[in-house]
Amino acid sequence: MTDSVVVGYRIAMTPDRLLGRVESVRSNISLLLSPLGPLTAGALLESVSSQVTVAVLAVVGLALALWGTFSPAIRKSRNLDELYSPG
Repeated sequence: MTDSVVVGYRIAMTPDRLLGRVESVRSNISLLLSPLGPLTAGALLESVSSQVTVAVLAVVGLALALWGTFSPAIRKSRNLDELYSPG
């Protein structure tokens, strides 16, 4: 559900003439970073126990959730009605 909100907001705030470029950069960054999760998990599993690995990844997930929840940029973002201007 979060992705649909984020994608919709990103598309609404991006000018039409730049939408293809913005989406291609976002896609490239996402594809380049996607192997880092399994790589990190594998490295942790090799060096510490599985319980520590799960705990570390849980703490990272919680930190990311809190960062998103309390981020001023997200909390003070403009309403979609303000972003959309037909014509």
